[in-house]
Amino acid sequence: MRCRRALLGVMVAVGLLALPAAATAQDVRSDNMTLLKNVPKVDAATQSDLAFQGQYAYAGTYSGLRVIDVSDPANATQVAFEPCNGGQFDVSVWGDLLFASVDTPQTNDGCSATNTTASTPGAWEGVRVFDISDPANPSLITSVATDCGSHTHTIVPDPDNDNRVFIYVSSYGLSPSSIGPNCQQFHGKISVIRVPLNRPERARVVAEPAVDVDVFDHTRLELGSDGLMDTSGCHDITVLAPKQLAAAACLSEGQIWDISNIRRPKPIVRLHTPFVRAWHSAQFTGDGERVAFGDEAGGGALGRCREQDYPLTGAIWMYEVSSGRELGVYKLPRFFGEEDHCTMHNFNFVPGIDRDVLVSAAYHGGTTVADVSRPWDTEEIGFYEAQTPHATTWSSYWHNGNVYANDIERGFDVFDIEHRSLRDAETLDRNNPQTQEVLFDVDRSDRPSRKFGTFTTLQAGTDMGLSIGGFARITRSLEGTEVRALVFGLAPRTTYGAHLHNEPCSAANPGGGHYMNIPGGAAMPPNELWLSSTEDAMAGITSNRGGVARGRGSADWIARPEAQSVVIHAIPEGGTPAGGPKIACADLR
Repeated sequence: MRCRRALLGVMVAVGLLALPAAATAQDVRSDNMTLLKNVPKVDAATQSDLAFQGQYAYAGTYSGLRVIDVSDPANATQVAFEPCNGGQFDVSVWGDLLFASVDTPQTNDGCSATNTTASTPGAWEGVRVFDISDPANPSLITSVATDCGSHTHTIVPDPDNDNRVFIYVSSYGLSPSSIGPNCQQFHGKISVIRVPLNRPERARVVAEPAVDVDVFDHTRLELGSDGLMDTSGCHDITVLAPKQLAAAACLSEGQIWDISNIRRPKPIVRLHTPFVRAWHSAQFTGDGERVAFGDEAGGGALGRCREQDYPLTGAIWMYEVSSGRELGVYKLPRFFGEEDHCTMHNFNFVPGIDRDVLVSAAYHGGTTVADVSRPWDTEEIGFYEAQTPHATTWSSYWHNGNVYANDIERGFDVFDIEHRSLRDAETLDRNNPQTQEVLFDVDRSDRPSRKFGTFTTLQAGTDMGLSIGGFARITRSLEGTEVRALVFGLAPRTTYGAHLHNEPCSAANPGGGHYMNIPGGAAMPPNELWLSSTEDAMAGITSNRGGVARGRGSADWIARPEAQSVVIHAIPEGGTPAGGPKIACADLR
């Protein structure tokens, strides 16, 4: 969202090899991912989103439309550039038509327009419709004005009429320059455009359904107060046409919509994950059973891939579509400085394989490819961070055997990646990442993941004359989280508190605090995970006469990565297993 409404030690996965950080003139990449071709940008304008059809990639820029022949990916060639001012020019294609979003007010609705302000009489912004029947010579057909313009848009196929499509338009008013006669601060709606495919010049807005979303607090972007306002609206919408569902990233929250009535989408699931700073984009998995939402923390203008941001800030979050249950999170597993603008941006899933493999842009982090089939135990399987010019990648997508990226500074990049899980990917004649037209079977074999730890005695335990050892294990699976422990060296026939904690044992306060599924929620099960030697989840663990205790605890939620340790507490006289002096800790690794 880098626009006027804009939100605008290295860790490497096992089996990947990154070039040394000191080699600044060389690209930083995994050994299985190579750059096949760069098609440089044609001018200084920002490059934005991508769509694909036939042998062509259509690349949006703030100054117009690029058409690139990718029939031979290693020799991708630009065949047309149609100048047409207006950011951010997100694009989608359908047959002979291309649609482009404009949310920078223009002096008129044609391609000769220049930027102006929303309060200027006659200012235009919305969706442009182009004829691409001859991809080498695209031409503007018409322009449809929409309130607050069109930050992004999504094609919605009409299941009852092959001769028309609808377009969902996402927009909002985040800055004073956004506000005008046709754009209010609390926009709170989307626009629905109907497009007759045989008479596209008759495209028009046919509905403006309200979206029931929480007000977005602009301070969540941490960009300062100057020039930004609280607002309401959606940033991006992805449609899963076969199931008549949509995933709406609406700044303050994520939603799943029933779109069986296209003009009146109905929210059926609302998602609130407190770690998400700005709900930015979304994608369904190939089978539509899961959905990923991206967080544009820092608005794409701040460094949010610092060590302290890992693994939750500016990440991609996975949910179960039917219930909205949080399944896990993926974050670029390399760290960058404050000056590197980095967060997860636009992404899609590789179609037709038995894994959920995600391809995502990450601004200065370049492009990352990750297996998120087990969202509780994700793995990066490839990455590429170009250095000259340095990557500032807006969109990265898998399409027909390659990864394509549109980069703010570099232009259009084509990558090859070798990995066994990608070999049977399906090809698509048309690929609008925000309009998923086909369902694919996914046989994930959702294996649990386990991490283990060994207990060591903390100072309070030593002061009690104890020498504590033993083992802990955490298991994450689709069913939830289970923690088991075997502890020895305790006082005989004594009850202790034992809990899952949210920091490592090496922290200044060993283990930190109790891990909470809902941060700030109830400090007890089921929001926390306590271990018990009995069926009573809050009873604590009790040692036998030999000073050995066994404990188990479980929850139906899947613990996030910050669940890092198990801590044993002594119970003060008159106290409860809820807490007390920390006497032993086991890191879960």
